[in-house]
Amino acid sequence: MTNTKEYFDQTFTLDKKIERLTEKVEVLRHRATSPTGGIGDGLGVQISRVRTSSQDLMVKILTIEDELNEAKNQLLNIEENIRQMTQSLPPIPRAIITWRYICRLLWSDVAKASSMSEMQAMRIAQRAVAPSPTVIRLASKQGELRINADS
Repeated sequence: MTNTKEYFDQTFTLDKKIERLTEKVEVLRHRATSPTGGIGDGLGVQISRVRTSSQDLMVKILTIEDELNEAKNQLLNIEENIRQMTQSLPPIPRAIITWRYICRLLWSDVAKASSMSEMQAMRIAQRAVAPSPTVIRLASKQGELRINADS
């Protein structure tokens, strides 16, 4: 079981995963478009080996792109859930949570944007993400979010 904050923190984890997968795809695409196809200098390599290596690269690229798209979809779903969960909050807590978990700002930047100390911003967010019936309703609707109502 996760609590609401842990669920929100998944945005950071997914964001890092998306960055990592995007870099992998870029490297593989570069290798696939290089003159040697990513298999060294190309000297003394049989044509069938080059074709297989190129095919392997394309399969890797497509597999990673599928994983990347899945992570992007998960992130979009979480962000949409956060928007839904925070709709009923007063403007300041809603803005703090949006800046932190959707815009993924550092706490220092959230504090500057909200004209308060980091500690104040964190406390407001902490109170705002306490387990609520809204979170539990979303959990049952989405089937993805597992919130412990006792947290």
